[in-house]
Amino acid sequence: MKNSILDYEQVNQILDNFSKDKKFIEAKNNYRKNNFLKDGTSLALIQSSKTRKNNSSGVTGIYLDKQLNKYRARIYFKGKYIELGVFKDLENAKKARLQAEEKYFKPIIDKYKEEH
Repeated sequence: MKNSILDYEQVNQILDNFSKDKKFIEAKNNYRKNNFLKDGTSLALIQSSKTRKNNSSGVTGIYLDKQLNKYRARIYFKGKYIELGVFKDLENAKKARLQAEEKYFKPIIDKYKEEH
């Protein structure tokens, strides 16, 4: 089998064709519609209570910093991480995370509920 390397123009042509594909455009629009972006934040994600499979702390947004041997809490909001602090124990990190969810997520969720 012959190895082929695409040049820059060939890659751009493929991407142009792909972005004009009706199935691709429909899938992208369905994704946006089903993920309820509100004020730059996905309501589906912030309302979810599931933790990721690779989460070792058991709490979304909290991880153990192995160098410090302390828990770091952060929240992802409007495309940016907001650092909430470094904590000696998991319970204080959880409290900080819950307070941040109230501060950042709750107003958007309430606003969406009022509109619908």
